[in-house]
Amino acid sequence: MTKETNWKEIENADNVRVFFKDGEVWEGDASYLDITDEGDTLAFWFKGKPYTLMLSEIDYCERIK
Repeated sequence: MTKETNWKEIENADNVRVFFKDGEVWEGDASYLDITDEGDTLAFWFKGKPYTLMLSEIDYCERIK
């Protein structure tokens, strides 16, 4: 069963863990969500570089406590 992501908690949060559907896991800092007709994305900093992650490729995200 997939965990639900609280996107309001994730947006603009530091120390976030992203679990991708392919099994990969990233830890970094989330920025803004962009909800568009072309696809929903999350701006994310991973290893000091900015990335645009497609929400359709993410299983779930969580804050690292």
